[in-house]
Amino acid sequence: DTLKEILASRYCTKETLNAKNNSGDTSLILAAYKGNADILKEILASDHCTEETLNAKNDSGETALIHAAAQSNADMISAILASRYCTEETFNVKDNEGDTSLILAAYKGNADTLKEILASDHCTQETLNAKNDKGDTALTLAARGGHRDIVDAILASRYCTEETLNLGNSISALDGCTAEAFIMEDKDGNNLLHKAILSGKEFSVKAMLDSPNLPIEALFDENNEGHTPKDLAFMRGEEALGVQMQEIIKARILDEKTWAGWARSKLPRGGKKTYAEIGRNIRNRKNRKGKGGPARS
Repeated sequence: DTLKEILASRYCTKETLNAKNNSGDTSLILAAYKGNADILKEILASDHCTEETLNAKNDSGETALIHAAAQSNADMISAILASRYCTEETFNVKDNEGDTSLILAAYKGNADTLKEILASDHCTQETLNAKNDKGDTALTLAARGGHRDIVDAILASRYCTEETLNLGNSISALDGCTAEAFIMEDKDGNNLLHKAILSGKEFSVKAMLDSPNLPIEALFDENNEGHTPKDLAFMRGEEALGVQMQEIIKARILDEKTWAGWARSKLPRGGKKTYAEIGRNIRNRKNRKGKGGPARS
């Protein structure tokens, strides 16, 4: 009620909303910092609110959106994105460490926030490819943190290009992707490699295949329709990718260091284990782990 009285006062102006305390915080920034969505909405709805109000930065370079993204506060995110003062600049503002709202959402693992930002009309390729002072992008941080749903959302974004995968602190942004992120499945049983093939972005698939952390399980995983990533590649006419996967499987199976212990022990004397047999062993072992049973080879 007090806030409404202040905003309705004839003495309230845009200067009132943009006034800062000793730390450079405005009333909007403080509302976001405290997670108070109702106050934030009241300020945004005021006739005195301007683009300057929404994009104001405190002494740490933080804006209301940066605070909201770090907290993954859905109400505040939605209110800010719906504001008539939200622009490309709002998304691309960086704090004193070079982090944008998208980068912070990826770092914190806030998938819903990141997806909402990516879906906004104000999101651009610049937003997705922004780097912080350490050289990290939203994708490199998500990959390193094992946030598969975030990596998936970024790769599926209309703004994701080959440049996106070549930014950051590594040869490929996906070099830091954890093994767990590669094999996590969605409701259709698709892992990250399945999804990349289905997206039609060949550069994403190649980057994954080149990743040192790609687990062999990801190549043998079948989705709910019984298709492996290799199957999908051939079905979609991506023969070069299918052949590349076959070569990777062959190389990994013949690498005794990779398969020491279980692969060699299962080879019949004088014979060779087929790819299909090894694939079944991998999937069976994975299923036993998922059911809480022993992972016997």
